[in-house]
Amino acid sequence: MLNRFLDHITMYRLTTYYLGGLILVATLFSALGILVYSPLDILITTAEVVGGVLLANQIMADLLKANINTESSIITALILALIITPKFPISFVPIAVAGAFAIGSKFLATVSEHHVFNPAAAGIVALSLLTDVSATWWVGTPAMLFFVIAGGYLVVKKVNRERMVIEFLTSFLLIVGLASLIHTGSIISMFNTWYMSVTHTALLFFAAVMFTEPTTSPGTQKKRSYFAMVTAILYATPQLNIPGLVFTPEIALVMSNAFSFVINPQYRYVLKLKLKRMIARDTYEFEYETSENLNYLPGQYLEWTLPHPEMDDRGNRRYFSLSSTKGENPTFAMKYYEPPSSYKKSLMNMQVGQSMSATSLAGDFTLPKMADKPLVFIAGGIGIAPFRSMIKQIVTEKKAVDITLLYINKTAEEVAYEALWEEAQVYGVKTQLIMTSVVGHLNKEMMISLVPNWQNSIYYISGPQRLVEASEQVLKELSVPKKQIVTDFFPGY
Repeated sequence: MLNRFLDHITMYRLTTYYLGGLILVATLFSALGILVYSPLDILITTAEVVGGVLLANQIMADLLKANINTESSIITALILALIITPKFPISFVPIAVAGAFAIGSKFLATVSEHHVFNPAAAGIVALSLLTDVSATWWVGTPAMLFFVIAGGYLVVKKVNRERMVIEFLTSFLLIVGLASLIHTGSIISMFNTWYMSVTHTALLFFAAVMFTEPTTSPGTQKKRSYFAMVTAILYATPQLNIPGLVFTPEIALVMSNAFSFVINPQYRYVLKLKLKRMIARDTYEFEYETSENLNYLPGQYLEWTLPHPEMDDRGNRRYFSLSSTKGENPTFAMKYYEPPSSYKKSLMNMQVGQSMSATSLAGDFTLPKMADKPLVFIAGGIGIAPFRSMIKQIVTEKKAVDITLLYINKTAEEVAYEALWEEAQVYGVKTQLIMTSVVGHLNKEMMISLVPNWQNSIYYISGPQRLVEASEQVLKELSVPKKQIVTDFFPGY
């Protein structure tokens, strides 16, 4: 149920609702006397920062002739409202300054049109350098803790950063706990430090909302682990009591964003549509041209941005896995449903030569470097895209493999890339087409009959959330260990 909800809401919309909900809860608690702030101050401050950020966003876009993402700007504004003390009119100028610099960082502190720093953190750093005002991170109070955790969990799960957040929190708590134990010699003091860090600071808010921003964090799990540890060390400096080495949360994040870019540079690519073709019933492939070096691994994905008029509430950004492989033009496939979203409608109306942008190259759903066990690919519908990328690479390299592809669709008319599956047979890719309208859904009996050596295989699963969950359940019934199962990050259509 939760996964299906998350599958049908965009990351930006979910984060906007979460932050807006925190503002409303804080306003209510202030009215009830639970928080010390004025509910009117909270509302005025929020309105000011949202209005100011949107205005600054529009001005910068007009000056630089750049595309804008309204939802992203609103998210930045709401974060600022939750970490700068709401005290009107005292907070009026600081809020305006922070908002202006936050938006400026999105347009100017960039490499290849990709912003390097978390905008809200960059805005606060600029504010503290220019004035004597800094963030108080007032959202980090015991009264708000439940709501911070509940909504934050949804955001973290949506952006597929659970492990990264756990590594950050574990590293931070270990560092500050040991520092407390060394300085005081008291185990009670260590536990008290952990308790205060979780309940009386904005640690969890920072981790869920700002630390996890996909565009400023690494795209693969190994590099995310490095990012988590570096951020934890920088974030923990106030508790380490090292003279001259104390960083605020926003400075710690800006520094770790820079580290992230060094170890995993991210760029924004402008791509021109070269070809649009139907590859199966209601399934289309979009091939693009670019003069830039788009270096990716088969199975990875990009965030594709398509500004368009009359945009619906799902926004102008989508994640699509690349169905192309090295040496081919960047290509992705899309399933078209009626009624279409405004994004898909605009995508279908794109003409050859028109452009869209892509960024945030990421993904660990890639072939293992050393395949010492047979591989089983389970694809449902449009989930075939990353497997097409992988198998095309195998064919291109003429590499011998032991792969069984279970390609699940309702009818034969929905099968895509049939010629490639035939071509790949000679290299060891055995394709089994499963039509649910004929044989029903995948079950353990099918798995046993269709997959040689199924007990020792490594399973890759990609497709709609229901299919992923159902396939994992089948493997669970067969007692296949979790370590032998890899699932694709598939954040909605």
